[in-house]
Amino acid sequence: MYVYLPKAAIHPAKAVVICGGGGFNQVNTDHEGRQFAQWLAKIGIAGIVLNYRLPQKHMYLSEIDLRQSIKIIRSRASEWNIDRRNIGAAGFSIGGHIVATLATRIEKDSELDFSLLFYPVISMSDNLTHKPSREKLLDISCSKEEIDYYSVEKHVSSTSPRCLIMCSDDDTAISPLNSIVYYEHLKLNDIPSALYIFPLGGHGWGMKNEFIFHSEMLVLVEKWLIG
Repeated sequence: MYVYLPKAAIHPAKAVVICGGGGFNQVNTDHEGRQFAQWLAKIGIAGIVLNYRLPQKHMYLSEIDLRQSIKIIRSRASEWNIDRRNIGAAGFSIGGHIVATLATRIEKDSELDFSLLFYPVISMSDNLTHKPSREKLLDISCSKEEIDYYSVEKHVSSTSPRCLIMCSDDDTAISPLNSIVYYEHLKLNDIPSALYIFPLGGHGWGMKNEFIFHSEMLVLVEKWLIG
């Protein structure tokens, strides 16, 4: 964990744990990690980059690491001047699947108060998922039960936290239908949510300045987090 705290904060700050993408081959901790955390700190929110472990033989170590990070942050909330009742997570690409897993499988002491998903992998179904990432998590031969278990849209409930979702219409790596189906299930459960689909941008833009809607994206994120 790499912790970026806002300077001279008077009141306890919100905190966001950041899970970058990387297709379960690596963890993108720069444009989908450190740069986002530093920007959050500038607007008064603690940004915490998680360099999570990758899945191993059906062990979802990434989920375990995110859960542990939430517990650590809550235990050190006073020391870091963080509001322990206002801790969320942001996930990019496959990192979005890790965050959405926590948002839909709530466990005591690791529950999220809110979540942000950027061009996320949500479903494990053939027509929606990112198959290379699914193979890293479930192997090439996986059962229908495993696919259903890790298709997080099927596990949204009335206790899932509020969510902001962003993606691009022209994303050819991860279908924006992942974002749409997750938003649909959030609304069916009356969870306050927002979904923005940019017309251009493709996949993996994160904090890259060349993303044509970079400035607009940051404005929307800030308004949703602080408003």
